[in-house]
Amino acid sequence: MGHSYGETIYDFFAFDSEGGLDRGKIENAINGIEEFSPLASFHKDSYCLAMYAADECWYRGRILDVSSDEKTAVVFFIDYGNQEVVDRKHVCEIPDKLQEFYPAVINISNVDFMPHLDRAAELIMSNNFDDYIKNEWFRVTIVRVSVIH
Repeated sequence: MGHSYGETIYDFFAFDSEGGLDRGKIENAINGIEEFSPLASFHKDSYCLAMYAADECWYRGRILDVSSDEKTAVVFFIDYGNQEVVDRKHVCEIPDKLQEFYPAVINISNVDFMPHLDRAAELIMSNNFDDYIKNEWFRVTIVRVSVIH
């Protein structure tokens, strides 16, 4: 299992680095879509397919935030752990066949065991936390992950 951070050390993500998720099956299913349907429910926490600007490919995502004019959304890509602002025209319905796969990246809220710190202290804590994980003193046990619905 790998790990990464979001904007701060309070946004911690664990991801499948062992290859348990078959991304090839997901990519094949996405590539087999003949027509992308606009997202009916364009709001926070909606699951979707979204186009990633760097490679112009479609990936599964979850909307984290919607702009006030509803023209863009911040999308978290659930199989890779990155996020970006995506135009509404590049956010579509996620077909049923893609909802049977578990997300590869899981957000772990560690706010409960880390105090809120200034930026300098965050960097020190982040480095210490990385060492803690890399030295295998830390384990994440995932009790239950739901299929997307």
